[in-house]
Amino acid sequence: MAHYAFLNINESTLELEKQLNIYVDEQDLLKEITDKTQEQLDRISELDSLINELSEQIKIPTKSIVTKVIVGVSEFKNIDTSEIDEVDHTEDWEKYYQKLGYGICKRTSYNTVGGVHQNGGTPFRKNYAGVGYTYDPVRDAFYAPQPFESWTLNEDTCLWEAPVAYPEDENLYLWDEETLNWILAE
Repeated sequence: MAHYAFLNINESTLELEKQLNIYVDEQDLLKEITDKTQEQLDRISELDSLINELSEQIKIPTKSIVTKVIVGVSEFKNIDTSEIDEVDHTEDWEKYYQKLGYGICKRTSYNTVGGVHQNGGTPFRKNYAGVGYTYDPVRDAFYAPQPFESWTLNEDTCLWEAPVAYPEDENLYLWDEETLNWILAE
């Protein structure tokens, strides 16, 4: 099962998505017709242009906040999984949820931390998304809210890092923003 994160978007983007879905549905119906008229062929071509134009407008222009994370349905539907290791229908499912009206969604992997899949699989978007996380379309990555003002985002892992490395002994430490250092937890 794959997990999907839904992103906050404005009302105008929702309206564009609704119109896009109408065009896609109309195009799908026209494509099912066996003997198309020239008028139908022209309309399919016109719909292609309209769909491409709206798709460009809908692309996520800025960082967005994750508002919801769900577990998707099995992506192995109607497939004999005994003969395959992994099937990736990420784009299909992202479009499916968007078409249902949930807004823009992006796949996220529960096992991905710092751009590495913990079980050797395919990492998705640097980190597992959580509600309140940021999705950055330039990095194609999710990252948590900044925990402290002094911490910086590692560009490679999209994890926040303290200005002082965590001590390497076996004790438990907490970050103290006032002193900008780790303190022993009591």
